[in-house]
Amino acid sequence: MQGARSLAKLGEPRLLQEGSARGAMRKSADFAADILTRAVYGALEQRGDEMSASLSPFAAKRVGTLNKFYTRAEIGELLATELGSITPRSAVDLGAGEGSLSLAVVRRWPHLNVTTVDIDDACVGALHERLLSEGVQSHTHRRLDILDDDLPAHLDQAPFDIAVCNPPFYRPKWDRAFARILQAADFAEACPAVTDVTAEILFFAQNLRLVREGGTLALIVPAGLATGWSAVAFRRAILEKHTLRTAIQLPPYSFADTEAHCFILILTKGQADPQEIKLLRMDDRNEVSDALWIDRPAAVKRLDWSYHAAHRESRDASFTLRELGAQVRRGSITTVERRAASYPVFHTGDFPSPGELVALPEVAGKFLGSRLVIAQTGDILMARVDRDLHQKITMAAAGEAAITDCLYRVRLPEEHRMRAFKALSSADGRERIRAVTKGVGARLLGKGELLDLPLFPQP
Repeated sequence: MQGARSLAKLGEPRLLQEGSARGAMRKSADFAADILTRAVYGALEQRGDEMSASLSPFAAKRVGTLNKFYTRAEIGELLATELGSITPRSAVDLGAGEGSLSLAVVRRWPHLNVTTVDIDDACVGALHERLLSEGVQSHTHRRLDILDDDLPAHLDQAPFDIAVCNPPFYRPKWDRAFARILQAADFAEACPAVTDVTAEILFFAQNLRLVREGGTLALIVPAGLATGWSAVAFRRAILEKHTLRTAIQLPPYSFADTEAHCFILILTKGQADPQEIKLLRMDDRNEVSDALWIDRPAAVKRLDWSYHAAHRESRDASFTLRELGAQVRRGSITTVERRAASYPVFHTGDFPSPGELVALPEVAGKFLGSRLVIAQTGDILMARVDRDLHQKITMAAAGEAAITDCLYRVRLPEEHRMRAFKALSSADGRERIRAVTKGVGARLLGKGELLDLPLFPQP
């Protein structure tokens, strides 16, 4: 059996098969996921043009202040297909970029009068030619700041029948004009605090202002708005005043050169309807799942197909860590503190393969510091933040060590430990964990999601 990598402070752990060691034995998470996501975008912005030479063409376009993600044609086609049996005459695309969404709707409705808006003129010529080649009846492009609270006054073609949009994902510096945008869209309830206001929510509000009553909006949003606890107010505001028809979970790398996890939301402006919401998921082979239908309370909680699919299975056979009486603690040692620590510290790089147990050091004496979270024999250790966190699950077969703040310690009554560990570390369990994580690049698992994750007994 391959051993785990050496640990500077922890020593060389011994890996044991389960059989040989059997006897040895919500809101804050979403906020953290949001910080991770924003940090990625902020880093791109700060590094600026000096990165361009070493990046792919798509990534180089994103560097700077526009924070754009360029939409793959397959995503545009899926969006246009799911718009349903409508007969629009006009469409608007805010932040059109290279026009992937505009092209998708024009291919379906060539007679459309299309208005594209972007603050960047770089793609206008090519965009116009591409739309004309698809037979568009009329195309108007305007160079405007989409975060201008007077935007509708500059677009004579409004109101539009449909709006499509892939907004930039970032948090702009607060401006009082943002409050006027949200109020004019009757969408202020979506942002209870100034810190909740992001570019994607402002783009959402601007689209609401530009579409006629009964018109259709189809927007791409980051996963946090579709699944995060901190975005409950956003989802509730949509459901209380509009008819959310469809939410589509997109695979990683849906956009050129980025792993951003996103969703397509399709809604009808006004006409709030208590009808069920259709959920779909596109996988990394561009195949679309069968539909799931959820009610409005479930939609306020989350809009991801994977989460609701996992919770649809028989509750008779499944169990949760919460039901088993699990105590879940986040570690307290930072990575900087770990390097300076004089005692053993377990970190994300120390996990063995899924399903294997780890023997922690036999520590002489006691750990100093009451703030330390200590893993002991029988504790399940799981990555809380990591690109591959769903693969990082182990159980301590012996010894003890402090854990970093990138990990969870799951402590269970002895009679439930192996049952829970087998379920979590199984292929099914790992997939369920992956389905409820959030974030771009480094993924994050919320404590509430972990405690309420349906798990199934394993042989």
